[in-house]
Amino acid sequence: MESAEKAQPALWAARFQHPLGGLLLLHSLAIAAVFQASLPERRAELRESLIAHIASFQRWAESCPATFAHKHSLVSAEWARLEGRDIEAMQLYEQAIRLAAECGFLQDRALAGELAVRFYRLRGLDKVADIYLEEARDCYARWGAKAKVAQLDQDHPRVRQQAPWS
Repeated sequence: MESAEKAQPALWAARFQHPLGGLLLLHSLAIAAVFQASLPERRAELRESLIAHIASFQRWAESCPATFAHKHSLVSAEWARLEGRDIEAMQLYEQAIRLAAECGFLQDRALAGELAVRFYRLRGLDKVADIYLEEARDCYARWGAKAKVAQLDQDHPRVRQQAPWS
């Protein structure tokens, strides 16, 4: 959050550059992660930023769906989660994973799966979460994110033991 806020004044220079999408994705996910624990007056500011990011992803997804549609779906899933629209969030997580897979964004597919894991675990749907976790772990492993795979294995040893690639 702090890094994204420091970068804000210089974003105008990157408006038409691809890395801006990655920065806004991470900033959006950071906002979603801290939103519920934030003070009410801070929430209004965070909500405004997140809605603005979703609008940017929507525009970018319309002009370049292969690069931005899955990012739009993922950020929208997180917003639906925060607003308690669980069915919509489920559909959007699934859509984000599918679109990322179709367009070859292995790291974003893994990230979307990991966020889906958190969503389902918080709702007591552990078997569904385990399926998403196995897929996210596999994507991180294929992407070469060894430290992330080790973290998931440490945090979820039971799932790791059941995985077919153990």
